Amino acid sequence: MIVLFPSKIKSNFQKILKIYQKTINFGVLECPCCHSKEYILWGTYKRGVSYIKEQRVYSEVITIQRVRCKSCGHTHALLPFGIVPYKQLTDEVLILLLLDKFEDNIFSDDVVLKYKRQYLTYHYPHLSTMLQLTNAKDILNQLEKDKYNILSKYIKVHRKCFMQIKLGIIGLCPS
Repeated sequence: MIVLFPSKIKSNFQKILKIYQKTINFGVLECPCCHSKEYILWGTYKRGVSYIKEQRVYSEVITIQRVRCKSCGHTHALLPFGIVPYKQLTDEVLILLLLDKFEDNIFSDDVVLKYKRQYLTYHYPHLSTMLQLTNAKDILNQLEKDKYNILSKYIKVHRKCFMQIKLGIIGLCPS
């Protein structure tokens, strides 16, 4: 389950992470399985994440909060906006990687090729329809400019994050 924040903090992952760590508004969360709004804290886990700060890629380990629905018993991880489920790279890093904006070889050619295939196979068709653009690079440029609004809509419409391909769709299945 992705925790969305107001668009005024847009793409600064560090700010998003600080807000996430200090406050999670449980009153607005709804269980994707049974639509209950009653949760109990259900532990945490550590997760590595790579993000951009001052035009460099940094990696750090963060703590992810888990919750359990009181009604149906399903557990969910509350991921801050920007983190892609099942991936260590934030959506911002993935967008820049797909646009070939990294000068030095931070990522191997195999990794870049893998993500480009995933984008073209799973996400380009949805984004093309949603943004009414046909050029794959134009879509990525638009994402870079207005990431928060586009990806928030993408999550709501498609029930998965940008570049998420594994089956456990956001919160619809126990994680």
